Amino acid sequence: MSDVPTTSDILNFNGQPMSPEAAGQLRAERLADPKYAEAARNGDMEKARELAALWQLERGREPATNAPQDVAGVVAQMSEREMADNRRRVDTWAGLIQMTPERRAEIERMVATEENVAAAKRELERMKRDDVFRRKVLANDMDAVDRWSRMNLIASMRPVPADYKHPW
Repeated sequence: MSDVPTTSDILNFNGQPMSPEAAGQLRAERLADPKYAEAARNGDMEKARELAALWQLERGREPATNAPQDVAGVVAQMSEREMADNRRRVDTWAGLIQMTPERRAEIERMVATEENVAAAKRELERMKRDDVFRRKVLANDMDAVDRWSRMNLIASMRPVPADYKHPW
């Protein structure tokens, strides 16, 4: 094993590269200083955050630099993560089915009319009984796979009344 750290061994601490070993050493030095350790235990949040970051670095994890500081920040971060998850889900579907801007908007909201959901479920049942269609799907026929995927997607959407007003 080489003494030269690899890229994966170097983490970032206050804008400076630091290995897990160096983080452990610095954390031990901080805790050995009675004034520093006492201040961290008695509510000095900056020192407590630094010790927590060093603890994470020592275990090979990059400490969060954008951690929310209040409830509103947590809510905003959760919302951002949910939107990112939704984009990834829609991007996955875009790789499986033909995607128009309108279809993308429907998929992002995961809603379809009650009639469309019911029709998709009926169509899926019909497709399952159709031996020719089933063979096409199993042979990876692009049009058949697209139709099968779209019907499954629509069938899984939240049904809304026919007079539902889309927000877009």
